[in-house]
Amino acid sequence: MSLKRRRLQDEAATLTAQIEELRAVTPDSDEQAASIEEQITAAAARCEQVTNELRVENEIDAKVKALRSVVVDDCEARSVIETAENKGIVVNHTADKYLRSLARGEVRAWSEGGENLGAELVPSEVYSSVINVLNRTSVGARLAFVVSTLAKKITLPKLGSASASFYAEAAEVSPSNIATTGVDVNLFGIRSILDVSNDMIEDAVTDIGALVTAAFGSAFASKIDHAWLQGDGTAGVDGLVGEVDSYVAVGSAKATTAGDLAELIGKIDPLAMNTAWVVSPEGYGALMAANAGTGTMMLADASLPTVFGRPVYTTNQMPAGTLALYGDFSMSTAVAVKASGLRVEALREVRSAFDQVRFIGKQRVGITNHAPEFVAKLIID
Repeated sequence: MSLKRRRLQDEAATLTAQIEELRAVTPDSDEQAASIEEQITAAAARCEQVTNELRVENEIDAKVKALRSVVVDDCEARSVIETAENKGIVVNHTADKYLRSLARGEVRAWSEGGENLGAELVPSEVYSSVINVLNRTSVGARLAFVVSTLAKKITLPKLGSASASFYAEAAEVSPSNIATTGVDVNLFGIRSILDVSNDMIEDAVTDIGALVTAAFGSAFASKIDHAWLQGDGTAGVDGLVGEVDSYVAVGSAKATTAGDLAELIGKIDPLAMNTAWVVSPEGYGALMAANAGTGTMMLADASLPTVFGRPVYTTNQMPAGTLALYGDFSMSTAVAVKASGLRVEALREVRSAFDQVRFIGKQRVGITNHAPEFVAKLIID
């Protein structure tokens, strides 16, 4: 999928939500009605333009797919296609070439591509290289409800409760009034700075691009998880641990029992469906010890065991005194990510006295913990 197509799809989703919100408004005056109608007309016109541009992108994708299906010999085009399809190689290769070119001082816009790889492949693959590391490393990004956006702020709908009742024939049923509230997610920039020696850039046989993008991805992941669990004043995020009211207290990590874990499970909202454990390293040991001999622990692989049938994720960002969280984090937390919002810059002069190049990675992310009732915590008291 091309970068342009991603942006068009995000814009289409934004326009759709905007039109639906405007149509739901009951105007208080003729002036407001005229204003709403004007905004709907403008949004609808832009929707038509986006639809036409997407149609062109779909046609191009279809042609590229057809070309790939007919290139069957060992020509150069075939080798390029096979290389582009091998994600494990091309992602690191293009990221490495792109970042090395920045370090050399070449002017490379995001719209410029690498040799024989297409005009949008370099920015797309560099972006994917960082985001893939972030998604693998950040527990919050894996468990929360994640939405991509082009806006600085988005509002996610949050419905109230509804009721139903049995009724006798021809009897009247009282209606429910479902109040819709909005969950605001404000996006803020995250920046990571990495100094790399020129000797390493020029002489190293290792993949510098993979090292730099992995460092950026890991740094972003750590900051996202810290803000998610402990909060961040700059980004206006209230930490989930502090927002959660339901808890089970134990005297120490070693004193945790299977009964404590069972009690914790019973404290969350019964509508929680996709539940999981998020634990500190100390809490991980407590969970494993408490479940020893219960028959409810299964090590499907070395990194992701399950306790009481639910997966266990370990993070270093849990605040002191909290061993574990249990709940449905897709219901409690929303994360908004700026679509294709990654920026990578190389500054050669700042660290020239140390013969280093300074790489700066930037990404925009928003986090809100809007429903802590879907989570309970295990703490040391």
